[in-house]
Amino acid sequence: MVYDPGKIYRAALIGCGSMGSYCMDELLDAPGRILLPFGHAEILKTHPRTRLVAGADPDRGRLADFGERWEVDALYSDHREMLEAERPEIVAIASPPDFHAPQVVDCAANGVKGIFCEKPFTTTLALADRMIASCRESGTSLAVNHTRRGDPLILRSRRLLDEGGIGQVLSIVATWPGRLFLSGTHWFDLVNYLAGDTPPAWVVGHSEDPEISMVAIPTQRGRDLGGNLYAVYPNGIRAFFNGRDSHAGYRVEVNGTQGVLSIGTTEVRLRKTNSGSVFRELLEHPFPQMMHHTAPMVYLLEDLLEAVETGREPLSNGITARNALELILATHDSSRRGNVKIQLPLQDREMSPPFQWQNPDGSTFYSATAEDGSPPTDDS
Repeated sequence: MVYDPGKIYRAALIGCGSMGSYCMDELLDAPGRILLPFGHAEILKTHPRTRLVAGADPDRGRLADFGERWEVDALYSDHREMLEAERPEIVAIASPPDFHAPQVVDCAANGVKGIFCEKPFTTTLALADRMIASCRESGTSLAVNHTRRGDPLILRSRRLLDEGGIGQVLSIVATWPGRLFLSGTHWFDLVNYLAGDTPPAWVVGHSEDPEISMVAIPTQRGRDLGGNLYAVYPNGIRAFFNGRDSHAGYRVEVNGTQGVLSIGTTEVRLRKTNSGSVFRELLEHPFPQMMHHTAPMVYLLEDLLEAVETGREPLSNGITARNALELILATHDSSRRGNVKIQLPLQDREMSPPFQWQNPDGSTFYSATAEDGSPPTDDS
């Protein structure tokens, strides 16, 4: 295709739950930094280059709410019927991770030009490979909502590292409050991105049962394990993934030969060594702040549209998402084998992470409770 910034794409949503349709109801007035718009239906509805025409979800209540909320009349309980009837060009997939693989394959087989898939990408490397291969065969661009790749602070941080702003990068430490798969996928992907997007050569990991029920994030669904991973990258960077349950806050610290870059959820702190001192103390420096503050999900959608029209890979794509999944699986593999050293790439392509999204009756499993002890609202 020829790049055409004026083209408007027919768009549809698969999975009309929280991240698909109503996440801002749950996060309304939540403390922290959230750049708007946020959520798949909202960005497809409000972006000038997409027209939201249809939605699919097996839950009639969620589907009806989606239709009324976003003024969409074409509603389907089966996503395959929607794809055949509506022929959307762009599809966002916001269903639980167990369903991503068949839905991506179905989209690719039905001529969808671009897919914006929610994270976690999928549950096994075999499924990830199937998703990537099906999109390549059909010429479909596949993007994954590892949102931090579209965050202006992260983009500027990566640029600073590429420019040698803290010298040679030696190590990266990422810390978050547990859930290696459902939440940790963001941090495995982010460290890979900051380390140059070349997968590690080998890792040692440890996973463990969660110690608490998280109450800080209303949308926290599913049971997952926390843990830690030490990774050695071929370019010399060492990384420590500090995802043990109950940690306070989210942060990444990048350590270089000439300084340290500390990335939090609301700000980035830059410190450089005092070259005039024998002790090389770290002195505070201003982090470059001239940047476009585009909402991360909007940035990734626009990046996907450009990928559709130019043939290049999206910034957050199937391969980068597979790399994050491989590190999560390697953490569990190392742990269950006595914390042994694991060489990458993993040979077991059928291994899946130990997580629970649904109860035996099909209802959503909640790992978080509200302050009054009641579960949050339902999700896809």
